[in-house]
Amino acid sequence: MKGSDEMIINPEMNSVRIVARNPFAWPGGYPVALLVNDGELLCHTCVKENYRQILTSTRDRDNDGWTALSFMILEGMAKDYGFTDCANCGKTILDRS
Repeated sequence: MKGSDEMIINPEMNSVRIVARNPFAWPGGYPVALLVNDGELLCHTCVKENYRQILTSTRDRDNDGWTALSFMILEGMAKDYGFTDCANCGKTILDRS
């Protein structure tokens, strides 16, 4: 059994877990999305549906658009940069209005 000092914390893998488990940030209730290595966002549903693919790509550091970089809490600033739609399913993660 490994000791706690041997456990490696991977922030990218943790980001995948956060978005897969929680569609909204707490506190605040803002939607969360996963930022992947092609600069696009994935919604909570697509992260859940493609969980294994995303974890494998992230672990292997693939350059296939499934590699997680970070999670994002989408609020006002995201609208200014156009980060509102899921790149996989096209669903609006943050309403632009």
